[in-house]
Amino acid sequence: MSHREFDHYIQQLGKKYIIGGDFNAHHGMWSVSGTKNNSSGKSLADLLTDDPNLVLVTPSELPTYRCPKSYAKSTLDLTFMSGNISEQFSVKIGPYLGSDHLPVVIESTIEINNKDKTCLPKWKLREVDWKVWKDELQKHEPYFPDDIEEYNKVFTQELIEVSSKVLKMKVCTKNPQYVKPWWSEECSRAVALSRRAYNK
Repeated sequence: MSHREFDHYIQQLGKKYIIGGDFNAHHGMWSVSGTKNNSSGKSLADLLTDDPNLVLVTPSELPTYRCPKSYAKSTLDLTFMSGNISEQFSVKIGPYLGSDHLPVVIESTIEINNKDKTCLPKWKLREVDWKVWKDELQKHEPYFPDDIEEYNKVFTQELIEVSSKVLKMKVCTKNPQYVKPWWSEECSRAVALSRRAYNK
């Protein structure tokens, strides 16, 4: 991958970003001693020099790969971050799990406030009089917009309005075991778009 291609992808990211992967890039800036530089390594090294906001968080001489034949070690799995968050993270290798690449562990000093954990609301579906629900739904005047996205939005909104009148909600009594504080509506939209593209 060339310098221009790397830069093209980075420019599409936001102000804060984390990039990680097997770049198959060899360079003395991060590779284990004795490794020869290749074209991908030179491109990344040049980009690190040219872009002051791009930071290589992977420590120098961190052996993430071992050749099955020669047992030679290389630093192929790299982690880059924007400069405004790079000091809050560190990178190390994890235990051997059967692959010729060792797992890369990214640790953060960011503290998560457990008080912000919330449960998602759920309907009590076992206590529903579905005839009442159906009658309430039929009170709504049918509206069929030509645009499929608009149709889906209207239909979903009607279901929510009817359900809010007839159904009861489950009360959240405890925090969920697993919480993703970084998840947002933007993440949900991105996942939905990717699934839609995959199913085409």
